[in-house]
Amino acid sequence: MTMDEITKKVENMYIHFPYPPDHAKDRFWKKRNKKTFQRGCRLAEWLLGLDPTLAGGKHLDAGSGTGIRLIGYAKTIPDIHCTGLEMSPESKKHAVANAKAMDVDNIKFVQGNILDENLSQKLDGPYDLITSHGVIHHLSDPAGGLSRLLTLLKPNGIIMISLYGTFGRHEPDMVRRAVSLLEPDTEKYEKRLRIVRELISKKKLFGKKLKTKFKDDAYIVDAYLHVQEINYTLDEVLDIYNGNNIQPLSWFEGENARKDLDKLLPESLVDDARALCDLDLWRLIEVRKRPYMLAVAGRKK
Repeated sequence: MTMDEITKKVENMYIHFPYPPDHAKDRFWKKRNKKTFQRGCRLAEWLLGLDPTLAGGKHLDAGSGTGIRLIGYAKTIPDIHCTGLEMSPESKKHAVANAKAMDVDNIKFVQGNILDENLSQKLDGPYDLITSHGVIHHLSDPAGGLSRLLTLLKPNGIIMISLYGTFGRHEPDMVRRAVSLLEPDTEKYEKRLRIVRELISKKKLFGKKLKTKFKDDAYIVDAYLHVQEINYTLDEVLDIYNGNNIQPLSWFEGENARKDLDKLLPESLVDDARALCDLDLWRLIEVRKRPYMLAVAGRKK
């Protein structure tokens, strides 16, 4: 597929399967939305710790979905002005409703695509902070998407991109490969959804027990049937940052795991791990923890 074909397929996928889905009466998704909101709050606290001047600034979240995570930012960083960019009109509609329901007035949502050449005309940049959670790895041109975002970021501004981690995505990747063999047509969602459900119902795939119990169509499509997905190691993310004149500042999952090394390693190895330089300690955490997402913050040079 060409880049334009990929973008069109991704847009079509999210039109039919908005993610995260907004199931106000669904107990599971209420719980999941609560966790997403709380993660947004923790990410905001972490970023504010890296740069306290973000308070009172302008924030763009590229690919804001139904807005739950961005609402966490809006409620955590003092006096920040948030803009959520979302390609799916259905997700944007839910985002507006969610912000209203949670009484958040320092946030607005704009429909648009990161790869849109006229993106800057739809937005009120430049921004002090740009975040993007689980989006860049789905673009037809990830490098182009990151470059587009950087044009909207102020000099010395903070950017935080969250990408799929290669080690943490091993299980979904196995499912994706199996489905692609059994039904190569990525737009035959009904059959591909049935295949995933049958694989999950067997509890195991290639001898590995599946962790997920989710049965929602939107979740399955996003996790297992996405038409475009690239996974990254931590070193690859850092190389992308350095190659785009972004100074890496911190890795969210790595810094959290640093506090609990005894949960990742035998007690006899913890002191050896603490003696490593920051980068090697992060690498060790990555292979031991196998994070699903890699959220790395950097500063535009």
